[in-house]
Amino acid sequence: DTCVGIVNCQNTCQDQACFQACVTAGTQAAQQAFMGLYNCIIEACPTQGDAACQQAAQGPGGACEAEVQACTAN
Repeated sequence: DTCVGIVNCQNTCQDQACFQACVTAGTQAAQQAFMGLYNCIIEACPTQGDAACQQAAQGPGGACEAEVQACTAN
């Protein structure tokens, strides 16, 4: 699966096992791109569940804009 596919899959998850299964289903490139994006968001938004921060980080000019582009490409 693609990086975007991993993200879409995880948006339906309720637990860590589902989250991990989504990652595992991705290609190696998709997994690397996803983990780059995930780690960037964690670093940019240390308060877990801060949706506004996460959206801003992924948006144009956000801290994770490059990682979002890498995810979209993989």
